[in-house]
Amino acid sequence: MPDTDGLLASGVPSRRRVEAITFCPMSDALRNHLATTSFVEMSNRLALILGSEDANFCSLAVWPSFTIGATIRGGEEQRLQNLLAKVPIGAGMRKRVTARVLRGRVGKSDVLKKSLAAGNRGVFYELGLAFVDFLETFAPSVTGAGAAPGENDAAFDAFADRIRRLPDPPGKLWPKQDRTRLIAGFRAYVDAIGETDPRRRSQLLLMGNLCVVDYEQCRLQGWLDISMVGPLRGLTKRFDDDTTKNRGIALVERIWTRVLTKRVFVVEMAGETVRVGRPIPPHPSSGGTLYPSPLDALDADVASVFDEIVGRSRGSDGAERWNDLDNRRSFIAALFRSRQRAGLVGLNPYTEAERAAIVADAAALDAAELKYELEGPVIFAAQTVPPWPGELTPMVIDQLEGARRRGDDPADRAVYDFYSTSGIAATDRHFTDVMMAVARPELDRDGLVRGFLAAVPELPPWIDHGELAHAQEMYQNIRNAAHAALFFGTMPAAYAASKGVQPLGLVSDLSGNPERRLWESARFIEDIMTTPFWEAGSDGHASIRGVRLFHA
Repeated sequence: MPDTDGLLASGVPSRRRVEAITFCPMSDALRNHLATTSFVEMSNRLALILGSEDANFCSLAVWPSFTIGATIRGGEEQRLQNLLAKVPIGAGMRKRVTARVLRGRVGKSDVLKKSLAAGNRGVFYELGLAFVDFLETFAPSVTGAGAAPGENDAAFDAFADRIRRLPDPPGKLWPKQDRTRLIAGFRAYVDAIGETDPRRRSQLLLMGNLCVVDYEQCRLQGWLDISMVGPLRGLTKRFDDDTTKNRGIALVERIWTRVLTKRVFVVEMAGETVRVGRPIPPHPSSGGTLYPSPLDALDADVASVFDEIVGRSRGSDGAERWNDLDNRRSFIAALFRSRQRAGLVGLNPYTEAERAAIVADAAALDAAELKYELEGPVIFAAQTVPPWPGELTPMVIDQLEGARRRGDDPADRAVYDFYSTSGIAATDRHFTDVMMAVARPELDRDGLVRGFLAAVPELPPWIDHGELAHAQEMYQNIRNAAHAALFFGTMPAAYAASKGVQPLGLVSDLSGNPERRLWESARFIEDIMTTPFWEAGSDGHASIRGVRLFHA
C-alpha cells in the first residue's frame, strides 16, 4: 500500500485526502483547520467551473467551519463568561459556571466542543467526497469549457448515482437521509455551467447553494441538538423521572437554547461577526440592501426552494433557537443569499503564518508514514513495534503472529458474499454497509447477513455445560471486580497495543466517548455471563454473533 506521499499537506482536493482528514488520528483542532482550508481549496477549483463572481457552497462553508474551529478551541466559553459578567459574581465563579454548563458536569469531556467537532467532521466527509467527485466529473478539462447543459446530462446521471451511494459519515447521530435535495443542488450547478445569462447564472448558483445547505443542516440536526441541550441535561437528568418537573426542564431547555442563540453564537465571515440570534445586517458592499442584485428578486423556481427552506420563519430576522432545524436553516439560507455576491471566493480565514503552521502540522502526520487502504476509507498509522519482553519466547511470538493472521471464516465469508452480491463498488464500501443491512432487510437481499446472525454453530465436543454453569455462577460473585478489570486494565491495555490498535481506533471511540465504549463492552460480558449464549434467541448469542460480524 502506498504511503500518503504528502497527502495531508498537499492541499489538492481528492477522495483520498478527504478520507485522510476524516479518519487519520489527529486533534479536533487540526482536523477542523484542514477541513476549513479544504473548503477554500474546493471553492477555488469550483470557481473555475462555476465562475468567481458568486460564492459557491464551499466558499460560504469556509466561514461556519472556521467559526466552529474557534468554538473547539474555547471561543464559546469566553463569550459565555462575557455574558455572565453582567451577573454580580466573581471571575472564578463565572469560570466554574461556564465549565459546568458547557461540559454538563465538571470532569466530563466538553459536550459542546466534542459534538460540534463530530458534526463538522462528518459534514466535511460526506460533502467533501461529493464536491471532489463533482470537480473530477465537470472540470473544464473533462467536459470542455462552455459545454451546454444538455451535454452534461449523461455525466450527471452517473454522478448522481454515485452520490446516492456515498457512505454515511462516521458517528452515531447521522439519520439515514434521502440525498434527493443534495443531488438537486448539484443539478443546479451543472445547469449554471452552460448558462450565458449572468443573472440566471447567479440564480442557479443560489439554488444550488440553498439545496446543499438544506441537506447539510438536516444531517447536522442530531449533533446540533446534543451540543446545545446535552450539557444542560447533565445538570437536570436527576429529575427525569418526575413528569411535572420534566415540563419545567423542557421550559428551561428552551430558555437556555434561546439565550445561547441570542447572546453567544456567532458566525465569523470575512471580517464580519454576524450574530445568529439577531437580524442579518446588509453587507457593506451591497449599498444598504440585504439581498444584492441579481438576487433581490428571485425566479419562480429559485423562489420556490428559498420559500420552502425559510418557511414561516423569516431567516433574515435571526434565529430564535439554533438547535431548531427550521430556525437554523432559515437563517443560514438568508445569510448565504445575502453574502453570495460579497466576494468570498478565494478568501482564506487564516493568516499566512497560521496557514504555514497548519501545513507543518499536516506534514508531520505525513512524515509519520500514514498508510491508506485502497479498498475503502481506512487510515491507520504505521507503528514501530517495541522489543518483546524477555518472557515471551519465540514460540509464543509465533503463536501470537499466527493468531493475528487468522480471520473468522464464517463471519468473513458472510461479509465477503454480502459485498459480492450487493452491487456496491469496491471504492464505495464502508463497514457500516453491513451494519445497515442488519436493520434494513431490503439491503440484505440474499439474507447473508441475517443468516449469519441467526445461525447456531455446532458446539465443540469438549464443552461441559456443568462448567459453564459454574463459571456463570462464579461471575455473579465477582461481577464488580470483573468490570473493574475490564475498565481499568483490559481495555486500556488493548488500546495501547501497537499491533491491533489501528482497527480499534477506527471503529470504536474509547478516547472520544469512553463512557459509551466501556458500557458496550460491559453489556457484551453481561450478555455472555448471564444468558445461555450457546442457544439461539439468547442475548449472549445475539451479542457474540453481532460482534463477530462487526469485526469481520
